[in-house]
Amino acid sequence: MMEGIVGAPGIAKGSAWLYLSEDLSFERRVVDDRPAEVGRFEEALRASRSELEELADKTAQAMGDEAAGIFRAHLAMVEDEALISGVREVIQREGRNAESALDTVVEQFAAMFETLEDPYLRERAADVRDVGRRVLRHLLGRQAVSLQDVPPDSVLVAEDLTPSDTANMNARNVRALAVEKGGATSHTAILARTLGIPALMGLSGLTQTVHTGDFLVVDAGTERRGRLFVNPPAAELADLDQRLGEQASRRKKLESLADLPAETRDGRRVILAANIGGPADVDAVLQFRGEGVGLFRTEFLFMNATRLPSEEEQYRAYRQVVERLRPNLVVFRTLDVGGDKEIGYLGIPRESNPFLGWRGLRFCLDRPDVFRPQLRAMLRASEGARIAIMFPMVSTLDEITRGRALVAELREELAREGKAIGEVQVGIMVEVPAAAAAADILAHQADFFSIGTNDLTQYTLAVDRTNERVSGLYDSLHPAVLRLVADVIQAGRKAGRWVGMCGELAGDPLAAPILLGLGLEEFSLSPPALPRVKEVLRSLTVPEAEAVAQEALGQPDAQAVRRLIRERFPLAAG
Repeated sequence: MMEGIVGAPGIAKGSAWLYLSEDLSFERRVVDDRPAEVGRFEEALRASRSELEELADKTAQAMGDEAAGIFRAHLAMVEDEALISGVREVIQREGRNAESALDTVVEQFAAMFETLEDPYLRERAADVRDVGRRVLRHLLGRQAVSLQDVPPDSVLVAEDLTPSDTANMNARNVRALAVEKGGATSHTAILARTLGIPALMGLSGLTQTVHTGDFLVVDAGTERRGRLFVNPPAAELADLDQRLGEQASRRKKLESLADLPAETRDGRRVILAANIGGPADVDAVLQFRGEGVGLFRTEFLFMNATRLPSEEEQYRAYRQVVERLRPNLVVFRTLDVGGDKEIGYLGIPRESNPFLGWRGLRFCLDRPDVFRPQLRAMLRASEGARIAIMFPMVSTLDEITRGRALVAELREELAREGKAIGEVQVGIMVEVPAAAAAADILAHQADFFSIGTNDLTQYTLAVDRTNERVSGLYDSLHPAVLRLVADVIQAGRKAGRWVGMCGELAGDPLAAPILLGLGLEEFSLSPPALPRVKEVLRSLTVPEAEAVAQEALGQPDAQAVRRLIRERFPLAAG
């Protein structure tokens, strides 16, 4: 038995299929014709760009815009002037062949990422190397190794899997991934979660232990650590088969709830909306019966581009979503960059503490060249529909006032141009403790609140959720976080404002009884999580939920809250 990091949750069994990375070894040599060598490098770049554009489009169609953003980011790396000029310079200055120059510069870039403390940014070193291997493959005139030949019912075993490998594999035949390198924040893990394939990462010594044909059991469960069993005995297989049977029965039961409302046993209706990153994600919203969109992460339109998207480009993307989901409400979050989201062409400087820096609405208010076209596109998309505009990273009333004033100004500007505007609400994400504590004041300018528990938790608990040294302290079910949630809901109710939640807590079945009991009106979550949360909500009555919510607020820590819910509502613990 081996232990690893859960990259994507689930339980699976299958035959091991060992994938060995292709041999891209090359000769390091000095060249006579340096301009010709630069030309050879530039031709490999062009081929790589074309390949990545095709891969990004294919991924968007198969997995949605958020997953495709990974390869749009790779495309940006291939076009990064620092990387390109660095390779050119090594060729021209030292006369090295393109393969050698590329390898040197790519390793310099990757090493820079590996020195960063942030685990998410450290994982980007793998993306730089993935891009470097793609260009190197074209320099060597090699074809990419295909993962389309993975046999049915396989557990794909590898020392490392690049995002390109994962996107190109025959996912229908893969039951699970077992990978020696990487972690939960790697892009390979993100793609596995999107595909719904269980994945264990960081399995030290895996490829020396496992051989093709071994029978494997991947137990990724839902915890942070998972287990890999190699040729397990019959008793352990029997236990696994029972759990797999239970998993299949649960899936069938959830499918039967698809067309039923999100309604408690005593008739309380709540809205179950979805979080999306772009138009391609609407298919999943419809598949899982989401009631509109509670969070449209518009930054993915910017991250998937190599330049600032025009107003027209944004309008077309926004309108496409609105038209497919009306009459349901679509909540657009204005551009949320900074923190762990970097977009090179926006020129955001590096900051020593970016999570507390120039990000969200703070950035947008300072950059009308970015903000005005986005707001105009959103307002134009509202014709004949219901939309809401939501400002992120708000901490003061003045910020909302300034944002609303700009929306009003642009509404009048569009009216003068003869453009029709539909129903538009303007609200805020509550993700800063100051906003939660002053929600009654902010309600004077906000039409609604949507609680972003990811940032609210890390700011309240002083825990960087991407820092592995302290990530164990990060838990949105901490009573301190729940009390802020309760305060926001109460302030919204008093002011006649609706209150939703779009952070990860909204998609946690264990949190559903508490959030219902506190009076949350709208849950917005990842589309695949909608059936489980609906199942829990339909099993409750409001008095039951209110009682456990009050009890949860008095618990000493998050672990005690979890124990309380597991004991009181076993279905939520699932």
